[in-house]
Amino acid sequence: MELLTSTIIMLPVVASAYRQLLRAAKTAFEADTTNYAHARVEARSHFLKNSAVADPAKIEALAKEAVDAADFLLYNVVQGVKNDRGNYVMKPKARHTKASNE
Repeated sequence: MELLTSTIIMLPVVASAYRQLLRAAKTAFEADTTNYAHARVEARSHFLKNSAVADPAKIEALAKEAVDAADFLLYNVVQGVKNDRGNYVMKPKARHTKASNE
């Protein structure tokens, strides 16, 4: 019963990490619906794969991994857009600068 209780207590942490990851993917791939859809599928796949984990320390580590992935998407992924000359142009936003990335 104690293990079940500790697992239930971890649910908000896991749900928060999942939402954070999905929001980061949506922001990172805002103009790219295909990659956003793939990111959502990948996130769901990883969370479902680990849904049977009951150890609170392992759950915490997995949640931190998801938050780290969300941070990576937000601060390190810049989408390139093809211009009319056929070249790809990247327009980093303020969140991509070194000062905001620390």
